[in-house]
Amino acid sequence: MIFDSCQIDDEHSNHKHHNIKVSEKRFNELIQTQNFKKAMEKIPKIKKRITDNFGRTVMEDQYGFSIIDAPIKTTESENTIAYNILIKSDTLKPGNYFENLVININKSTNNLNAFILKYDLGDSSITTTDHGSFNFNATRTAKPIVYNNNPNITSKETEPCLSFEILMCSYEYDHVAGGECLINNPDKLYVGTVWTGSCGGGTSTTGGDGTTSGPTDGNTSNGDTNDTTTSGDIADDLWDNPVPPCETCPEIDEDGAITSDHCEKMKKLLNPLKANIGPKLESLQRMNSSTSAENDVENGFSFQVNNDGTYSNPAIPNTEEGEIKIPVGINIYGAAHTHTDLLHNMFSWNDVYTLIHLYNGTKRELKSEVVFMLVTGSGKVYAIKMNNPSALYDFMGAQWNAMQNDHPNWSKDKVGKELNQSASFKGNSASTSELGFLNYYKDADISLYETSYNNRSTPPGYNTWTKLSLPSNTSDANPVETPCN
Repeated sequence: MIFDSCQIDDEHSNHKHHNIKVSEKRFNELIQTQNFKKAMEKIPKIKKRITDNFGRTVMEDQYGFSIIDAPIKTTESENTIAYNILIKSDTLKPGNYFENLVININKSTNNLNAFILKYDLGDSSITTTDHGSFNFNATRTAKPIVYNNNPNITSKETEPCLSFEILMCSYEYDHVAGGECLINNPDKLYVGTVWTGSCGGGTSTTGGDGTTSGPTDGNTSNGDTNDTTTSGDIADDLWDNPVPPCETCPEIDEDGAITSDHCEKMKKLLNPLKANIGPKLESLQRMNSSTSAENDVENGFSFQVNNDGTYSNPAIPNTEEGEIKIPVGINIYGAAHTHTDLLHNMFSWNDVYTLIHLYNGTKRELKSEVVFMLVTGSGKVYAIKMNNPSALYDFMGAQWNAMQNDHPNWSKDKVGKELNQSASFKGNSASTSELGFLNYYKDADISLYETSYNNRSTPPGYNTWTKLSLPSNTSDANPVETPCN
C-alpha cells in the first residue's frame, strides 16, 4: 500500500483464501501445541519402546524416518488443520523423490489422519516461481500412519487411493501457492485436487497445477475423500501443501532463529568481487543530497543474484507520484532506498514490513541474505536484518491487529499511515533516532547496522559496517557500537 513512501501491498494480516490460512513454523514451536503434540504421540503403543540417541519421537522410531530441520507448512481450512513435514527415511532407496509426513486433524472431532507421502518426480525436477514458490510433476504414493482412533486404517494398506486438497495459484502459470501468492495475488488462488497413484487414472499427479485425473472407477475429482478412498472410511477433508527439499537452505536453529553470521553477510555486500553495492550507495547519496534535483523523489536499487550466480543491482523505477515499490522475487535478496522527507532519517514501520516482504519472496537459499537499507540525507546508511522471522512476524502482526481493533472503521491505508506515524523517529541527532528505533523494535528480534562514507580509506567509499544495539544503561545517549571486523 502507498502511505507516504515505500509502497508495498496491502496485506498485513493472516494469509487467507476464503477460510484457508497458510503459515510456516518450526518443529520445536509446533511440538509445544496440544494438537501437534497429540498427533506425533497418539499411535498404538508397542511392547518395547526403543529410544535412540537422537531423541526421536515415537512415530519416527516406529516408522523409520527422521524429521528434517526445515519449516513445517501448516494449512488450516474451516474443518481441518494439516501439517506437511519434510522427512528422510532411515533406509534410502534410489530414485528422484522426496517424502513428507502429512498430518490432518479434524477440528470438530479431533480425528487424526496421517500419511507418509512419497513424491516421485521421475525424470522431472522442481522449478521455482516468481512468487518464491515451486512447481513439480510427481506421482504420489501414501503409507498410512496407524492411529488408535482410526481402526479402518491398518498397516497392511500401504498404498491407499486418496485425494488431497491443495491451495494453488494461477498467477502467470499454475503452481503451489506460496507466500507471495497469498500477499500479492489472492484473487489468483484456488483449491485443486491431487490423487495418489494407486487410484488408477491418477498415476501422474502434479504438484503444480492441481488438474490431475481421478480414479478410473468412476469417481471424480470433487475433493470428497470419503467417496474416493479405498483405504477405509476417511470422511475428513485431507490437505497437502508439499515441503520439497532444499540443497542450500538458510541456517536456522531449532527455535527458528537465523544462525549465520550477519557481519559476514554484510561485508560480502561491500566486497567488489561479490555484491559490490558500494557504488550504488554512493549514487543514492548523491541523489539524496540537498542540492540534487532528484531528492524530491524516492530512489532505490534492488539486490539480486542471477541464475548464473553473478550479482546485479538494478535501479528501481519511480511511480508517477515519485515513489518506488520495492520489488520481490526468488532471486532478490534486498534493496537500498532513500526517503524524500529529510526528517525521516530512519526506517519507517512500512520499511520494516518490507523486510518481511523480501524474506517471503526470495528463494530459501537466499533467506539468510535478506537485507533492507536506507540511505539518509546525511549520507549515513542503515541496514536491517532478521534474527528470527517468526518473532518479527508476530511483532508486526500484533501491532497491525491492535491498531485495526482500536479503529475498526479505518481503512487499511489509514491503519498503515497511523502505524508509520507512531513509529516515526525524528530526533535532533542520529543517535536519538537510532535509540528510538532500537527501543521500539526491541521485541521484534531484528538487527540494525550502519555505515558511513570513508574519505580516508583506500579506495574511499563505504567499506565497513557497525552493529548498533541498545545500551544496558537506559540513560546512555548513544547506542552500543560493535564493528564488523
